Amino acid sequence: MPARVPACPRPERRAGRLRRHRRRMGAVGVACVAALAVPASACAPERRLRAVHGCGTDDAADRLRISARGDFASSPVFVDDDATLPPLPDRTRALTVEGLVGEDPVAVGRTGPLGAAKGDLAVYYARADGLCAVVGGGTPRSGGAVGGTGAIAVYAGGRTPQGNLVGDVVATRRDEATARVVATLPIPSAEGFVVGEDRDTVWIVGGIGPAGVVASGTRIDLDSGTVGDPVPLWTEDGPLRIAGAATVPLGEGRTFVAGGCAAALDGVCDPSSAQASTWMFAADDHTLSWDRGPPLPGPRFHAFADALEDGTVFLAGGVDDAGNPVREILRVADGGVVPFGGAWTDLLAADEVLAGFAAAAPAAAIVVTDLGRWIWVGPDFAETIAVGVGLDVPRSYRTVHRLPGERFLAGDVILPLAVVGADATVDQGAGNAPAFPVQPTLRTPGPRRFAAAPVPLEDGTVVLFGGFDASSEMLATGAFVRRLRPGMDGPDEVSTSLGGLAGALMAGVPGVALAPGGEVRLPAGASQPDMLAAGVHVRGLRGTRLRFGAVVTAMPDDGVRLVHGTSRFRGIEFAAGPQGVSSRRVGPGAAPECTGTGTLGSGQRIELEADEGSYTLRIDGATALVCTIEDPPFGYAGMASGDGGEARVRELSVARLPP
Repeated sequence: MPARVPACPRPERRAGRLRRHRRRMGAVGVACVAALAVPASACAPERRLRAVHGCGTDDAADRLRISARGDFASSPVFVDDDATLPPLPDRTRALTVEGLVGEDPVAVGRTGPLGAAKGDLAVYYARADGLCAVVGGGTPRSGGAVGGTGAIAVYAGGRTPQGNLVGDVVATRRDEATARVVATLPIPSAEGFVVGEDRDTVWIVGGIGPAGVVASGTRIDLDSGTVGDPVPLWTEDGPLRIAGAATVPLGEGRTFVAGGCAAALDGVCDPSSAQASTWMFAADDHTLSWDRGPPLPGPRFHAFADALEDGTVFLAGGVDDAGNPVREILRVADGGVVPFGGAWTDLLAADEVLAGFAAAAPAAAIVVTDLGRWIWVGPDFAETIAVGVGLDVPRSYRTVHRLPGERFLAGDVILPLAVVGADATVDQGAGNAPAFPVQPTLRTPGPRRFAAAPVPLEDGTVVLFGGFDASSEMLATGAFVRRLRPGMDGPDEVSTSLGGLAGALMAGVPGVALAPGGEVRLPAGASQPDMLAAGVHVRGLRGTRLRFGAVVTAMPDDGVRLVHGTSRFRGIEFAAGPQGVSSRRVGPGAAPECTGTGTLGSGQRIELEADEGSYTLRIDGATALVCTIEDPPFGYAGMASGDGGEARVRELSVARLPP
């Protein structure tokens, strides 16, 4: 799939020919755009789209469908022989590429950020939800430090099946289909963590080495393989020893670190040394730094950490200093650590424990237990949404990873987040059917695995390192590195104007229901001063330039809420009803400045247009409220009922604004 980005002043360029055997993606011309960082006064060298083939790309494709991805409405371009591509919008961040047979995609791919790319624009191209073996990567191991830079996924150190420590650093790049050993740690270790510095450089920190828990970090240039000297970790209390900590990258070289152990016993974490501290590690310009964060309510190691897109961090589970499992979910908020979630532990059997965890937008989490129970946990609710979906064998540890499009990967099972709200029913006589049925996707070549270590890359793919064979529970002996090419992010990726449901709506609270004729029931809200309202939001859609609304057929006295936020903890909310219209901001930032007035009645259409901090609320097409805010959210679009009772809406639609 080589494609050309021409020298600048030409507005477009002819595409190369799609090869007649059509088992490999042909050449496609791409116009020069500002997002490619081409100076307006200079001409850029020609660049090409290059296919990096995963699995499932041997099906014959009649043509390609290429879409510009960004904070704007764009139309897909269909490329066949001798086709041309128009200029891409200046806001283009990435390209989505689909190989089609008729109208059905047989393989999909996406570039990384165009502005960060150098040289060819690589597209990892595989069947949708294809889990592909990656050539190379060395021998099976477990317990390595896992992380990446967005452009590169890294697995450092670990233990062999015999329990021996290794120091190999394995890496696979976004623009390659192979993995290789790029360096060797000066101290072989397991259970350390990765701090990304830039696109080609990481630090491997802590871990359990031959002499105990390591109190140093080592910088590794993944491009050249250069390994720096270990840098000692010190605090006011002496050496900082960390292994088995929960970690989550937060961007810009920062990694949040929580808990862990400070000593090892027989080569594994000693529970009595479990820690209750948190740290923010940062890597920049060949320097590693660390600052102490808020303490945890109790010591723990081997916990889970995840973060929402706005940096809201969650911690869950782990093992305490007595060696007992921790049944707790925490949220890091405003410099402190607070409990999160409804009474999810009430749903568990006496000996059932948390074995996997992932955060879910806009303010929820998915818990998977050792018995295969999936639990949807919100600020004030908890519901079992599935039991044994591909996870019928008890496991004490399950990796759960959030995929683009608000789906989750656990083991080799993909579960749509659409399952959230499975208690919702359709009003069709005596029959009750879930509004969002459980539809797991199984795409597993070869023996099933569990507890593989996931690392997301910036093109939406996920690299999976290692794992255990589901039958033997031994380290898997097949490919050590695999790569998942998730399908489309959601309806937005294939349609920038969504009318009706079209598989686009995700429930944010229990009780959302789909009635005949496409009417959506929104349960009564429970307003909280520090959170946005929750009802439904549009799956996979994020941006600053959106237009969304619906016809309100019924509502309580306090009306309905339209929301635009990065999570329920950060964003702006508009209320409209018979009593008038208003707005409020949740999270950091100044309150919105607004002018206007109006009321909303049943049968009227309400619509909110967001345009980079400028908001216009319309009722039946007439402007009711105009607001501006600084630092607008790059967020989701949602709608909820007021606190006074249920609301009903129909003809819900959302669209991105034109470039």
